[in-house]
Amino acid sequence: MASTAKTQEFFIGDLDLRASADLTKAGELGPQDGIGLMTDCTVSMTTNEVKLQAGFPQRTYATAVSSRDLVISGTFSEYTVTNFALLYGDKDAYLRSLGAVEASSTLGADAAAMSSDLTLIAGGGTGFAANDFLYIVSATDKNDVFSAQIESVATDTLTLTYAIPREYLTGSKVTKAEAIILGAETAIPPVTVQVMGVMPLDGEPFVYDVWKATVSGTVEVSNSTDAFGGLAYTITPLAPGSAEIDCDVFGTDAAKKAMLKKFVQGRLTKGFSSTSC
Repeated sequence: MASTAKTQEFFIGDLDLRASADLTKAGELGPQDGIGLMTDCTVSMTTNEVKLQAGFPQRTYATAVSSRDLVISGTFSEYTVTNFALLYGDKDAYLRSLGAVEASSTLGADAAAMSSDLTLIAGGGTGFAANDFLYIVSATDKNDVFSAQIESVATDTLTLTYAIPREYLTGSKVTKAEAIILGAETAIPPVTVQVMGVMPLDGEPFVYDVWKATVSGTVEVSNSTDAFGGLAYTITPLAPGSAEIDCDVFGTDAAKKAMLKKFVQGRLTKGFSSTSC
């Protein structure tokens, strides 16, 4: 007898990955925390077990689960500051990017080589501040880019912490940027994660909530001349310690603390399947 469908719980489509470096948002992430378009996202769990075997040929008399490893992996499509900071583990840059004020202008006068001052067009200094990073794109060659940090701002004049190495002509683009630390972290800053999908036929959601996780493994930035690039990632869930929960790392609500302890690493929430008529 062939199998027959009992529900409409068939999945095809994409998943939405949400993440935050603010662990107090564990279990509370929403659409505003989404990392954007993804070409793929996979949630996989591997159960590792120990077997008690004896005799010849050996027979298995008992098994015990030694671990269950949950891994979330996939590819980001959007090359945003927030996504780069998340992948490379720069928590400060990640948090700055969430409330960042965008700023972009053009040079109102030529900037000579070895000069530390950039004179922008009238009103162009709005949004720039001391300690911000920026990049300059040459008005004559878009491949000529220079990155620098701002020491001070005086209306529409930006003074850099060190001189530009070559001349940039009037009309060159000056844009506020973020500098992300590479290779300086010995401990990977944790994030809280949610993966949500929607069953396409009945519209019912299913949600993975992971209280604490790290971006681990290989971070791959791919490019191609005949396809859009992507940012490959691997996220490894961690089990929060009871002391972390008790010390308000995940917030102060007592009921939430009890829930976090009950579900250890996280939870999968899904509605009951409705049987077909």
